[in-house]
Amino acid sequence: MQGIVVIFFFNPLEKTVIWPWLFRPALFLKKNLKKRFTFLNLIKNVLFVNDMTGAVELSMDMNYPEILYAAMWHHKREPWVVISGGEGDGLYKSVDGGETWKKIHNGLPEEKGKMAIAASRANSDKVYAVIESDSNKDLGGLFVSDNAGESWNRVSDDNRLTQRAWYYIEVFPD
Repeated sequence: MQGIVVIFFFNPLEKTVIWPWLFRPALFLKKNLKKRFTFLNLIKNVLFVNDMTGAVELSMDMNYPEILYAAMWHHKREPWVVISGGEGDGLYKSVDGGETWKKIHNGLPEEKGKMAIAASRANSDKVYAVIESDSNKDLGGLFVSDNAGESWNRVSDDNRLTQRAWYYIEVFPD
């Protein structure tokens, strides 16, 4: 199994810690802090897309911690090939702490590469995403949802936001 823990969140309502694993397979683990070493959903692919796709970003709505947003990235990097984007790319939303996920894509480009997603702490309806897309078609950039991910509008097409996406693509609302 490949994977490294990159982000974790504490859910104050359930007193659990939620981790995503980066790359393949995409695993979301919950640890019950009341009972040490009790794991729920261990080795359960609750957001599995395909063998080339993994979770690269997870954002929690800090006002409603059961609401999570995930960015899934279809990629491969070897000395002879670089793939950033494919059939597995997408943004997803969970309203039950990661048990089930719904793809959110209305208003986003069809061709996506690496992405970052973040929910606003000040306004739960506002969610931001930076999306790498086919640079020849100039479809990537900064996208904003004003309805908790149901639909998206591109607010910036500045290519500097997605240059070197493998290393530097992030979004932090404040």
